[in-house]
Amino acid sequence: MPQLPLTALSPRALHWKVSGVLALTLALCACGQTPSASSAQPPAGSAVTSTEEAASAPSGVQTQAMPAGFTSVKTYGAKCDGVTDDSAAVQRALTSANNVYLPAGTCLVGNLLLRSNQNIVGEGSSSVLLQKVGAPYLLSANPGRTGTANVADNTRNIRLEKFKLRGQAGKVAFDEHIHLLNLNAVSDVVVSELTFEGYVGDGLYLGSGMRYAERHNERVKILNSVFDGVVQNNRNGITIVDGTDVEIRGSKFLRTGRPGMPGAIDLEPDPENDAFSRVRNITIDNCEFRDVAANALIALLLRPQDRLTTPSQNITISNVRGYGDNRPGQTALALTHSSWDAKEIPTASTVPLNLRVVNSSFDGVYRPFIFTQMKGAVIENTTFSNSRTFASIGDGDSSSFNRDIYLRGVTFNNVGYDVNVGYKALTIYSNDGVGLSNVTVKNGTGLGIAFSQGVSRNVTIRDTTITNDSGRLVYGIKRFSNHTLNVNTNTAVNIQLVGVKGNDFRDQ
Repeated sequence: MPQLPLTALSPRALHWKVSGVLALTLALCACGQTPSASSAQPPAGSAVTSTEEAASAPSGVQTQAMPAGFTSVKTYGAKCDGVTDDSAAVQRALTSANNVYLPAGTCLVGNLLLRSNQNIVGEGSSSVLLQKVGAPYLLSANPGRTGTANVADNTRNIRLEKFKLRGQAGKVAFDEHIHLLNLNAVSDVVVSELTFEGYVGDGLYLGSGMRYAERHNERVKILNSVFDGVVQNNRNGITIVDGTDVEIRGSKFLRTGRPGMPGAIDLEPDPENDAFSRVRNITIDNCEFRDVAANALIALLLRPQDRLTTPSQNITISNVRGYGDNRPGQTALALTHSSWDAKEIPTASTVPLNLRVVNSSFDGVYRPFIFTQMKGAVIENTTFSNSRTFASIGDGDSSSFNRDIYLRGVTFNNVGYDVNVGYKALTIYSNDGVGLSNVTVKNGTGLGIAFSQGVSRNVTIRDTTITNDSGRLVYGIKRFSNHTLNVNTNTAVNIQLVGVKGNDFRDQ
């Protein structure tokens, strides 16, 4: 797929040029065979005592007692020395035992298959599964065309806890189709206290099998985990192609992605799946983002609601902290229904997404957010600071029209400070139904709020303050000549301009 130039300033480039990212994602993931029953038993004489495991652990590593009821992969012949290919031994353990223990050490493996009622626990970051070169995935459930469209057939009740999955990023060429954890057609999965490190493609891919294959994922929890791309030459930390009731909580995303890739977290269904894809009830809570190199920290590259049999709904982003270095073209929140170059705009009858971004903060990200072709979204009690360019509701193209977008208790602090690419905190383009309440613009440059290139109606601005505390503001609310405000549908209440003049919205 073509990549975005680093200097691209067009917000629209963010949400549709990256949309080809997921093409053929699972084309390489049909590898790996489940071991036969005859090969699933421990090798004769291979039982390893806890004393032997402690003796073979890496020097300086403090080993822990194996939990009761668990079986060590070393019982099935795994060496965990970082050199021996332990794939067959670890797969024997996964096939034979429900409760599998990873001792301290590094197991070189690839294309391991998970099954229902599987629990894998390690000793923390000292227990490592290292993806061998050439393996399209490290761990997987239902790769390729395995699994079915019926969620009753899903692989279910999987818990992965306290170990590290390490990829080969920085040692092999970038490949967006090589993932660490590849899950399709799964239910009731808990990923807790894992470290995803150096993934070549995605850290965790929650997919729908091969293209055109209907698979659904439900009730997946990703808790207190770390996604560290290490070299900023990866695809996404987490990709969700299909998911219902997915929770991502208490996790960190570090050094992940690369320019042209969607985001540290990317919600992006395949276009061939409009008849059956499901992205509903997604929660991203108490997560932190640092040194992300992708186009966005969080990307919602969704399909048009009116194309979907099951419209996307109920996405909550809360208590998130995002930090950037004003990487050109990067957006904190890329929010669109125009993925894969879709042109449909929401209508009065379109099902609203019900997106909520609450109690979050973003500092030093080039663009705070962009909405395009979306209906039904709220950002509230959230602060955007030190962004070179402006936040955007729309992007100047009539096909990026939005409906019912609300900002409540949002603060823009030193946003749009670069006069070459910013010069305003917020730009509003073509929309029907925009509400700003208790919005604060401070330390601004140029313009506080601008209406540009388009038509807007049903706009309400109330209890909003624009303060020229920096001395760099020259106008409070500006309507450019290429924007039409529908006067009879708009409402202005208690707009405060402090130290700056000019309110084209009130004086329309």
